[in-house]
Amino acid sequence: DNFNNINLNLNTILKKSNELKNEYESDILKKKTLINIIENFDGYSKSVKQFMNFTKKRNLFSNSLIGPVGENLSLKKEYEIAISVALGGNIQNIIVKDEKSVKNMIDLLNNESLGRVTFMPIDRIKSYSNNFDLSPFKNSGILGFADQLITTKKDLQEIFKFLLGKIVIAKDYKSA
Repeated sequence: DNFNNINLNLNTILKKSNELKNEYESDILKKKTLINIIENFDGYSKSVKQFMNFTKKRNLFSNSLIGPVGENLSLKKEYEIAISVALGGNIQNIIVKDEKSVKNMIDLLNNESLGRVTFMPIDRIKSYSNNFDLSPFKNSGILGFADQLITTKKDLQEIFKFLLGKIVIAKDYKSA
């Protein structure tokens, strides 16, 4: 009887070990997939993907090219859909440090037939000051302006305020 208990415990341990091994291998595959998506700009338009890959492989514009809007913000999972909808096609726009580098980037796009992309030079994008106070609506399901629900680098805040600063995010349709 003691032998059967030991055998049963051993089988339980082996089963759990196999489950953990499979889970580990699945996590490794997910990680590799995500790294591939990030490194190859999967999910972006053909032009954005080609431009970003072309410049990255050749180390072009490394001092002025920041990257797509979608790569330069972080947010809570619960806001992903709302912010994605709020950004729309702007999520594909490419942020650059200054307007003077855009000309060379456009020349590269044309010379290499990489298509069209929209550039957002930090030194040219100005947001509008929004003095509307949402605090009276917080209890009725209003979460805030979309730019307040994301985090980004300090030097990119003006870009995101420009893109999201006029959009109010609510917890649900009824609240909106």
